[in-house]
Amino acid sequence: MHTRSFKVLRRSLVLLSAMALACSSSTPSGGGHGGAVSATGGHPGSVGQTAGSGGSATSNSTGTGGTTASGGVTTTGGLAATGGKTGAGGTTSAGGSTAAVDAAAGGQTGIDGGTTTGGVAAAGGKTGTGGTTSAGGTTATGGTAAGGQSGTSGYALGNPPVPSSGCSKTLSTFKTGQSTYKITSSGKSREYIMTIPTSYDATHPYRLVFGMHWMNGSDTAVANDDHYYKLLPLDTDNTTVFVAPQGYASADGSPWSSSDASDQIFFEDLVSALASSLCIDTTRIFSVGFSFGAMFSNSLGRNHQLSNASPKNVLRGVAVYETAIRNIYQGTPTGNPMAWWGQVGMSDPLCTPADGHAARDEWAKNNGCTVPATVPEWTSGNHLCYSYDCPSNYPVRWCTFDGNHTDWATDSGSSTPWEPEETWKFITQF
Repeated sequence: MHTRSFKVLRRSLVLLSAMALACSSSTPSGGGHGGAVSATGGHPGSVGQTAGSGGSATSNSTGTGGTTASGGVTTTGGLAATGGKTGAGGTTSAGGSTAAVDAAAGGQTGIDGGTTTGGVAAAGGKTGTGGTTSAGGTTATGGTAAGGQSGTSGYALGNPPVPSSGCSKTLSTFKTGQSTYKITSSGKSREYIMTIPTSYDATHPYRLVFGMHWMNGSDTAVANDDHYYKLLPLDTDNTTVFVAPQGYASADGSPWSSSDASDQIFFEDLVSALASSLCIDTTRIFSVGFSFGAMFSNSLGRNHQLSNASPKNVLRGVAVYETAIRNIYQGTPTGNPMAWWGQVGMSDPLCTPADGHAARDEWAKNNGCTVPATVPEWTSGNHLCYSYDCPSNYPVRWCTFDGNHTDWATDSGSSTPWEPEETWKFITQF
């Protein structure tokens, strides 16, 4: 078996042995964890389900034998057959016309305490014209806000970089390329992997992207196996520093804390440490995650939106695959706007479309978007992405497809996932 195929299969077996917990109720019961596994050629969570204690195999499970979750019971389903449930080709664009760029009075304070130049605020707002579709896709129009969206304060698309205090400093603690580091946070030694472009220039502010791992995942799996959710290969201009934090297993087995703010503080400590030692663009910090990593990204997005000098308020946006707002410690949501991109498989029984809707609808409201009577979602053919009509600097984009619980969503006849390109377009539009 080729090394890549072995790694994918091994990740399938490890990752999805606990997926039922990852998107189950916020108070997991004792015993084993359910899960899903994909067979040869598939990708984590794409098809097939086995369940642990209290769970049940889904109807699309096939094969013989079965797998036993830790402390759970053996199911009768077993491994799913080849491939993975997929949609079919074509991608809607990030589309929509924007009107007057939001403009600013007073600027905004940077993460390290300095006042930035050219902050933004909105005069006139914008009207949206929906998205357009590339070859093979289905058009989903965003509609036009009656009278235009009212303006919202915040950085406009294409705003000048806002350098952190680490700019112009010589690298000392960190080095270029990929390395594993430690930081003490809330009295614990925490690990993370970081990849800094080999062409790093201390006078150039870099985008900062966090990759949050899934249930039974790790910083190593995100950085080495997934290459930061397949975004690292797309950074051909070497404009981004990527970070994969390691979750600290809580008492209930969750990779990210469900009971306290320790992981949110870990995130804050990381941002502060990196911004003070590296040249980071403090207006372009993002979090990306799958399943439990998506839940953690959502929880951060609810009270860490970019707004002022506090290390808490730094996120320009999040991108989440198979998401929900539960299981993870949430803190107190601020209701402030933030860019949001979400995806769900329409046959996902773990983090269901309804779970995704709850997250999506919160951001559509926070961002002042126009919400249509019916939001277009996949029903046949290719995956479908829909851009809400929002202020241009606070977009909300929602993608659905014919598939299961996976961060490797492909269209029919393709083995290449479509989410990385979609996510990268979302992140780099700022």
